Amino acid sequence: MIKIFRQNSSSIYMLFDNVGNEQLISAFTALNHNETYMLNVIFDLSVINMKKTNLKETSLILVIDNNTNYSLIRKIDDDFIWTMDNDDADYGLEAFKDCKENNGFFPAEFIRIQIQKNKNIDDMYCELQNRSL
Repeated sequence: MIKIFRQNSSSIYMLFDNVGNEQLISAFTALNHNETYMLNVIFDLSVINMKKTNLKETSLILVIDNNTNYSLIRKIDDDFIWTMDNDDADYGLEAFKDCKENNGFFPAEFIRIQIQKNKNIDDMYCELQNRSL
């Protein structure tokens, strides 16, 4: 299970269990092969709209775009899309592999990410939950 939610106005959290960590490894492996990947997540719409929490089971489409300055999460029609460059994809793959080996995500800070319609850059934090979410 993978859950992405807004902690405050400048930080986003991604909580995941061991199964979710395996899915993230698969996603970032695909990205490192320049493949698009669809990840099933519980997504808090407040990540995008900065308003009251509204959790939704959905797919998050991960894609590579080396013309971006930061990772970017946006909503297009009914799709949630996470765009990142190869450097973020490489870092993500190593971080989630390390999480699997060490049974924890250290340090919790993952990447800087821009959200659609938000001029500020958010920090994304990750945490492995050793229990089901």
